[in-house]
Amino acid sequence: MRAFCYGRKCSKLAENRDMGWQRRRAAVHGLSGVLLTATLAFGLGASPGLAQEHQTTSVDVVKAEALMDAGKYQEALVLLNHAIGEYPQDARALVDRGDVEDDLNELAAAINDYTAAIAINPEYAYAYASRCEARHELDANDAALEDCNKAISLDTHDAYAYRERALVYLAEDQDQQALTDAQEAVELDAGNSFGYTVRCRAYVDLQQSASAISDCSMALNLGNQGDWPYFYRGLAEIQQQSWTAAEADFSEALKRYADDPGAYYWRALARFNLGSQGDALGDVTTYINAQPDDGDGYLLRARIQHALGHDTDAVASAQTALRHYQVNNDTDGMTNATAFLKQLGASPSQNR
Repeated sequence: MRAFCYGRKCSKLAENRDMGWQRRRAAVHGLSGVLLTATLAFGLGASPGLAQEHQTTSVDVVKAEALMDAGKYQEALVLLNHAIGEYPQDARALVDRGDVEDDLNELAAAINDYTAAIAINPEYAYAYASRCEARHELDANDAALEDCNKAISLDTHDAYAYRERALVYLAEDQDQQALTDAQEAVELDAGNSFGYTVRCRAYVDLQQSASAISDCSMALNLGNQGDWPYFYRGLAEIQQQSWTAAEADFSEALKRYADDPGAYYWRALARFNLGSQGDALGDVTTYINAQPDDGDGYLLRARIQHALGHDTDAVASAQTALRHYQVNNDTDGMTNATAFLKQLGASPSQNR
């Protein structure tokens, strides 16, 4: 029996670009001026302890980080390119440029810069965690897991690495391991909104809906303005059959990221259960246009069409759903589609 939530309508396909640097920065680069002063005192490559990991010899790096805080990534990139041109062995500058490239969705370039920084300083925990994130975004989850494991082995108090490893575990359907890491991340960095969002998602996958709603609400209270907290709180509300709340949360998610097909599917389901069949039909049609190979979209459309009294259309949609379930060898989907076709008085054999 399949899980409550799976596939593209349940997991976000990419990180919100406007929150990536902010969630990473809290992990490491909070003392730019102090670290610059310390590194200049010790000299490049000679600074001990914390200063060594975050070393830089260029004021351009500190200025670039201020621009990154302000979301001015292109301007930061100009300064970082200049700094690296002058000091090609500046590991911190390379990692910062990787962070900018990640936020600009230039993931291959980001991975190259993280790798270069690691070659300079193999003990750079944050560089491994950042490369973990970028590799995960490219679905290279085995390599991502190795990087996050390495980051945590170098720094067992790095909440960022635990958050990223939790996301890798979620992508691999290792939900309990994801929850363990997400809990560790929250304990290490209780003021980070993204940690609560990741734990919320883990709770959703484990169908612990009350805990999920609590965590996503906490993320919103802490200032997370992205679509993730609304999306995953909406899924938890679907689990509780709190249709009105779910509709509201998926609407909020779509205000922030209108191109997410999954939010349309789940809002359609909420609206269907609220009796708003016209709006539900519009949402599920948007979902099917974006994800034409998912039988669930067609089966939901069939149920909506039946509720609208359009049974001929409902039969056609249910038969299309069954075809997709057969192609995907989805036995639960086949069972559901067959049962609904029988309810409509249609023979599933018409579909073969």
